[in-house]
Amino acid sequence: MYEILKDFGLPAYLVGIIILVSLAYKHTKEHQAKRLNSTKEQLEAIVNLVTDKEKMENKFLVEQVFIYKFGAYIPFSVIKMLLRFNNPTEAIRIWLLAKRHLVTLSNPTRLEYRGKMATKKYRKLRARINFCGYFTF
Repeated sequence: MYEILKDFGLPAYLVGIIILVSLAYKHTKEHQAKRLNSTKEQLEAIVNLVTDKEKMENKFLVEQVFIYKFGAYIPFSVIKMLLRFNNPTEAIRIWLLAKRHLVTLSNPTRLEYRGKMATKKYRKLRARINFCGYFTF
């Protein structure tokens, strides 16, 4: 097989590279189109949910739509609270990043830290470590 490539030389390599690039481009475009359609479906599901008050009271349906959109479980009480913010999408994104440290046990309309993060001293220590690590590396 390698003898055939040696006989054709540089044109064979270029044709092979062009074929690989074109196949990769086609695959990438198909993947992007599939993601775009999926995102449109997810956004339509959220819009339909938020505009219908009866559906918004169904806890199971609300949680399932948000799991479908964000790929992570968000409790109903947290969803209701985050939708009241000026920028709910940003609030949900931040909550997803910090959910391992946040809990809504005592008051469903207020987020609280859990575990070690509940103490202000520990949070300051973590901030200093992150700050020093950022400038060190």
